[in-house]
Amino acid sequence: MKPSQLLVFAIFSMDMVQGVGLQQCRIACRSGEEAMYKICRRLPQPALRAVCWTSAVGLKYMNRVKMCENACFYLTGG
Repeated sequence: MKPSQLLVFAIFSMDMVQGVGLQQCRIACRSGEEAMYKICRRLPQPALRAVCWTSAVGLKYMNRVKMCENACFYLTGG
C-alpha cells in the first residue's frame, strides 16, 4: 500500500463517526435514502460526508443497496 493510500485508509477508518456503526449504516442502506441521509448528517468530515451522500443518491436513483453497504464498510473500516 502506498503512503498516500495508507493515510486515506487511516482517515476513513477512524472510530466511526459520531457513534454510527457498521450495522446501523447497513440497516440505513436497506431502509432507504432518508435513513441514509440521517447517517450522513452525523459525519463530521466533509470527505466522509461526500462518500455517504453519494451512496444515498445511489439509493434514490438507482436502488444501489450493495453500493451503499460497501460504502458503510469503507466508512467504518469494517
